[in-house]
Amino acid sequence: MSIWICKNNNTVNVKKEVEDLLSSVGKIEYKDIIYVYSDDYSHGGLRLKYKYIVGLNLKLKREEELNNEVDLPYTILYNTRSSKNLIKLDEKAIKFIIDETNIHETPPVEIISEDNGKSDTNFEYKNILLKGVPGTGKSHLIDKTLINKELKLSTNDENVLRINVHSASSNADLMQGIGINTTTSHDIEYKEKQGLILDHIYEAILHPKQAFVLVLEEIQENSLNELIGDLIYLIEPSKRTNIAKYVLEGKDLKDVKEEYKDIKTLDNLITKIVSTPFTKSGGEAEFAHFVEIPSLVSTDIKKRKMIFPDNLYVFCTSNFREDKKVIEDNLLRRFDTIEIYPNYNDDIYEEPKVAKFLSSLNSKILSKMKDDEVHPDRFVIGHAIWRKVKDKKTFYKALLKVVVEFKDVKELEYDDYLKEILSKITDYPFGITKDEIKKESYKDLIEYLQNKSYDFLPENSTVETEETDANTEEEKSITTPENIDETNSNT
Repeated sequence: MSIWICKNNNTVNVKKEVEDLLSSVGKIEYKDIIYVYSDDYSHGGLRLKYKYIVGLNLKLKREEELNNEVDLPYTILYNTRSSKNLIKLDEKAIKFIIDETNIHETPPVEIISEDNGKSDTNFEYKNILLKGVPGTGKSHLIDKTLINKELKLSTNDENVLRINVHSASSNADLMQGIGINTTTSHDIEYKEKQGLILDHIYEAILHPKQAFVLVLEEIQENSLNELIGDLIYLIEPSKRTNIAKYVLEGKDLKDVKEEYKDIKTLDNLITKIVSTPFTKSGGEAEFAHFVEIPSLVSTDIKKRKMIFPDNLYVFCTSNFREDKKVIEDNLLRRFDTIEIYPNYNDDIYEEPKVAKFLSSLNSKILSKMKDDEVHPDRFVIGHAIWRKVKDKKTFYKALLKVVVEFKDVKELEYDDYLKEILSKITDYPFGITKDEIKKESYKDLIEYLQNKSYDFLPENSTVETEETDANTEEEKSITTPENIDETNSNT
């Protein structure tokens, strides 16, 4: 099996790509994407194996491996002049090129970029946690107020990373993990991989005059300490690194690029930043705060330094949960925590009477729960499902969601809680009365609301419980003296 290299991820055009590469037209340059194929014809011809991005350093270091120290394009042409169609290298040669040149599987450093004027980094609140019951508009507030209005970014901007946290989320996925590859010789190779959050941090470091946002939705589902590890220490505003101020302030970008011209990797850039003292407003010299990240694969004792850029905002949402804290104690002081409650403003509802009903419903919930719960506000109902309610059918559907939440999520007894709460409400809209809603069990109320909400259900459909079926079968199987006498007489 041989290895082939070209600049096109389309095997149909490989011949044309190689012809260009043999001429000056196809000269490989910094940031070009290189595709590496194997000619394993048992799999249908050329097969893509690797994808690389060419780095800044295009020079080889070991003359004895190849003819002489030359640029990468000509290195690839080494001992391939006889090939008219493809550029061919043996596995040893391709491994040498990948190892000895600065070709990266992630983009190399493009030293500190100019401000593109598309965002604002002057917003003072770096870490915000919005918490409350579901449906109170926490994500909407982040998008419309914090991201769009304050930071002047669109929610689908590449500077915004949104992650929905769940119980299976891990530090390996979000920060740093171990990837497994199979080499061309079919050996297993372990290598470190960067997670989504770590990639986003790097982008913010390289663009210090642009605002970057990390949105973590529903952080109550996991531990933020475990997800981002040692960076917990650095997200505190006083521990962040203001790269725009201490690297760029008072300097032309041209001068900065000259100062950092020898920096070829992001690790080197961060090392230079943390080792260069800056002067505070009082004249005192300080160094940037950093943490050290150990290598997960290499045995090298040298650790990577990591900083947290001042232009990266962390916005989190959290729903209330009874089985754990919303946020760990050591994080609470690092976040501006804002509780979001249901909105009863008529302007956001299609029918103002619905706002009045929801206000009355939540008032009755708080009144009922205050004697049993330390924090009764955890049981109120958010406004999101009620905003589009416009008639009886949509009202029944919204109320059904509330009933199911009390039954299956909050697991509250019907007679002790929901039945009493609904019976005390007098502000039902659309001509609905409390007597209509008054039912004797969760089953009866859910069945009634389902039939009113969904036309495809048969009217008065009843689904017997397993317990009822079991009891019925048990009654049939019991043999009593009366049954025996009756059976004998019939015989």
